Amino acid sequence: MSKRNKRHNAKNKYQAPVKSTAAVQELIPYPEAPRREGFDINKWRLAIRSAEDAMYPDRTLLLDIYNDILLDMHLTAVIDKRIEAVKGTELIFSDGAKPNDAVNELIKSPWFTEMLGDILESRFWGPTTMWLDLSGGVFHKYKKYDRRYIIPEKGLFIERIGHLSGIDITAGRYPDYIMMAGNPDEFGLLIKAAAWVLLKRGNISDWATFNEIFAAPIRKGKYPQYNPEAKAALAKAISKAGGFSWYMIPEGTDLEFIQNTSGGGSTNAYLEFAKFCNKELSKGFLHGTMTLDAEGGQYKGDIHEGSEAAVHKSDFRYVTNFLNTVFRRLLEVHGFNPGEGKFSFIVEEHICLKDRLDMDTRLAEKIEFPVEYWYEKYNVPIPEGGAKAATPVRAQIQDILRETIAEWMPVQPAPKHEKKLRDFFG
Repeated sequence: MSKRNKRHNAKNKYQAPVKSTAAVQELIPYPEAPRREGFDINKWRLAIRSAEDAMYPDRTLLLDIYNDILLDMHLTAVIDKRIEAVKGTELIFSDGAKPNDAVNELIKSPWFTEMLGDILESRFWGPTTMWLDLSGGVFHKYKKYDRRYIIPEKGLFIERIGHLSGIDITAGRYPDYIMMAGNPDEFGLLIKAAAWVLLKRGNISDWATFNEIFAAPIRKGKYPQYNPEAKAALAKAISKAGGFSWYMIPEGTDLEFIQNTSGGGSTNAYLEFAKFCNKELSKGFLHGTMTLDAEGGQYKGDIHEGSEAAVHKSDFRYVTNFLNTVFRRLLEVHGFNPGEGKFSFIVEEHICLKDRLDMDTRLAEKIEFPVEYWYEKYNVPIPEGGAKAATPVRAQIQDILRETIAEWMPVQPAPKHEKKLRDFFG
């Protein structure tokens, strides 16, 4: 068989759909939609108490709150920033001697990228449970379980939400197909974020009410006292004159709206509180605020970017630790022969293009770079005929000076100029 056919067959081995030969039945829960109701701080506290119950821990309400607060755009942004950093960074598997083609084919699959994000989610949601069928050394199926159907403290899968007993996923052959990322006793960063999102949501709701009452013009109508006909006619006329707020009072009476200005302005208090809540969310997830909301100058932004880089570094280590322990064990069980191989991210230090070019130019004066490096690093298309090294600018100037000096200087330069010319031309 030719090498080309061998490569083609090897590629099909990891992509063609193959009937699963799993030794255990996949666990399928009875589907129930998450609750969408008016969550507030009181329900958040109740959810924490229910989740921390020593005898019958129940995270259902807490997870419903998590699911609801992720409708907040700022919270979504700070979480996605960390997840995309993991998904977008190159990952390799190697034992130092040669790569494992079978495992590297798995890495290239879309489901593997999805799995990386799910693993990291356990830092935000708490334990994440995943079903992965690699029976016979072939990928069959991957899915993440709805966390409401898992009791992580007891290692149980429940078919219906609210059940107190279920299937022990830590026993028998289940550990060969089910992985759990995260500490079973933890609740993730969202338990802290929930309070700030709920407070901000209530604040913005009050802000909207304020705008409805005070930002739009209000119509005022007066009618003669003890005249119900005039009152009814005025109400009918004023109610049909548009959608803005209005009120009616009898003649001889008064109604006054008193605005509280002690908060620093009519809407400033609402705006500043919303900003404060967003900053607390950024601090909790990114250890800084200025990589999302630029303010305070470049210097402070650089400091926050350094803090964020440390967060991403921690995430890379968290994910690789899971891959090199729990996931690697599944590779061994299902015949992928990982040997001594390890997963690792290839993280490039972030340096702006201008600084990178300056560093490379200075370094090129000391050591010789492969020509292809410049094309790849600076995303320059390779011309027809292959990569070519350009003549350095200094060398071009030297050639021009040589030609110019040769026209007016004697063939044998004066001794006092000879050393200077030799130093210049090297």
